[in-house]
Amino acid sequence: MQSLFVDAACPPWQWCEEHIGAIPYSPMPGRFRSDNSPWVREVMDAIVDPRVRLVSILASIQSSKTTAPELTLCYIIANLPGPTLWLDQTDEDAKDQSESRLQKLFDECRPVRAVFPRNRHKKRNTTIHFANGMTLWVLGAHNKTNLQRRSIRWLIGDETWRWPAGHMAEAEARVTAFGWLGKCVFLSQGGEEDDDTHRKFETTDMREWTFACPACGHRQPFRWENVEWSKDCKDPQEQYDFQKVRATAVLRCEHCEHELADSDENRRRLNAHGRFVPQNPTAAKENVGFHWNSLASMSWGKLAELYLRAKMAARKGDTSLLQQFYQKRLALPW
Repeated sequence: MQSLFVDAACPPWQWCEEHIGAIPYSPMPGRFRSDNSPWVREVMDAIVDPRVRLVSILASIQSSKTTAPELTLCYIIANLPGPTLWLDQTDEDAKDQSESRLQKLFDECRPVRAVFPRNRHKKRNTTIHFANGMTLWVLGAHNKTNLQRRSIRWLIGDETWRWPAGHMAEAEARVTAFGWLGKCVFLSQGGEEDDDTHRKFETTDMREWTFACPACGHRQPFRWENVEWSKDCKDPQEQYDFQKVRATAVLRCEHCEHELADSDENRRRLNAHGRFVPQNPTAAKENVGFHWNSLASMSWGKLAELYLRAKMAARKGDTSLLQQFYQKRLALPW
């Protein structure tokens, strides 16, 4: 297999900025811009770094968690082609992923479009044979047969928290034949405590997305316990004034207690100087993990409302909303 577009000096996120005209399913119109989600840069770099064998991503929903590997897949097809397996939960989910996301993205990337098959016999929803010799399978992880037989260089597993126990290990075994070239990328929101997804993440260096306080310079993670709102947001009937909750929400520095107002501008400033900091630096160097949550990308006031409504439901015996908040918004195990 040959690459027609290799540029060793160009990191994958920069390559995607130059070659991907639009992300068809993104709410943000226009070309891909990593400034909108700067945490994806290091993630994309790690995916193609030959020194890294495992990339484990735990992140909140709607924060480019899946988009980063999708974009990197375009770079791989054009520059580092090899047999690739993309796994979703079920075969039906995989078919939808191929039709509604991947193939539409490929059409927006000129180098990938140049090798994208037009012959319908070489392009199906589950198997795509590119003109440069690369084959991409998009299959469901629930079907154990999909995890066997093939030798894979690039394995990408999406939303692994929904996979059956043991299927991550089955899938990971597919890259063995490629030796040091084999790469596993697993991505997920939060799952259950001590499940396969979180045990795998704990084998990595567990990099946490952090910001530096503009007042004191202290670097720290985006922690939910540091979000605060006015203490008088309840009326005499113990009902929350959610408008006041949203209006008064702030992020407090854990070091100097400086309060940051809830605004997109403040989040952009914090993220512009954000960086990942390993929480498990003694992990094997080839195992890299990334964690970020919704505080980096979403209004803290809106999150506070979601949290308080979930707490109200939990007091009535329904913990499902609280579980969703921790898993989907904070990307933490339940």
